[in-house]
Amino acid sequence: MIEYIFIVFLFIALVISIISIYKLKNKNEELVASNKEVTDENIRLESSCEKLIETNEKLQKNANELFEAAESRDKMIDSYEGFIQGFSDNLTTIDTQLTQLDNKGSFRADDEVGFVFTTIKLILDKLQEFNVNNAEKKEK
Repeated sequence: MIEYIFIVFLFIALVISIISIYKLKNKNEELVASNKEVTDENIRLESSCEKLIETNEKLQKNANELFEAAESRDKMIDSYEGFIQGFSDNLTTIDTQLTQLDNKGSFRADDEVGFVFTTIKLILDKLQEFNVNNAEKKEK
């Protein structure tokens, strides 16, 4: 009788061990599946990171190109401003000299010289509209 109890006890222990092994197997399969999901997610994230890095490099390259273009435009604008300032200074000097030349009105009175003088004066007056020095005075 003790032998039967012992066999039943061993059988129960065997059943409990089989159930534990089955539970461990299921848990292991869940962990493997979860690990595969994590691995797949890591691969997806790694791919996304690579794409982000590529996009960032392209954006940085574009930003550098835009910056270089802006610097080039700034240099060009500075050159134009220098030219316009010099031209404006010349206009002011010419206007002053023409006014001093004809302070008595003798050039304007002469028909042939007066026509040329008046034409030059009209052109000079039109150009004075774009004179940087006059524009600054008007703003003040």
